[in-house]
Amino acid sequence: MAGDPGTQEIVRELTRQVITRAAPEELPLVQPMSDQFFEGRRRRGASGREDPLGFGLDTAVVLLTPIVLQVTAALVDELAQQLAGAVATRGLAGLRLLRRLVLRQEDAAELAVPALSPGQLDRVHGLARDKAVQLGLDPQQAELLADALRGSLTITPD
Repeated sequence: MAGDPGTQEIVRELTRQVITRAAPEELPLVQPMSDQFFEGRRRRGASGREDPLGFGLDTAVVLLTPIVLQVTAALVDELAQQLAGAVATRGLAGLRLLRRLVLRQEDAAELAVPALSPGQLDRVHGLARDKAVQLGLDPQQAELLADALRGSLTITPD
């Protein structure tokens, strides 16, 4: 699901938001690493070979960006699956709903974007933390990454 351009835009922006909070020194890496990440996913889809980070940069494990890309891609896929009912009943409006939640577009009120509930945010946090640990991040860093991701998805009143 994270292969289409609209979903890639969401993953990139969410990654950018998390990196801004967790490792701002890596911001210049987000675009080139996300390009490599999605290219790796596209190639892997064709070959069926699994690469845990979605691209072949062994040294990149010391950076947070490739892990955040993998975590946000998995999270966006999960959220998209949860919104499948909305997509089925509202067509593209369901994807626009997710895009506006993440991108905080000015016309979000047009779709009445609901804030994620505390329970949904807790689930996002748990999924992100578990995925980050699965990718080799130590539990304390995984917790911080999950906190940053939750913060990026929390809509605060203007």
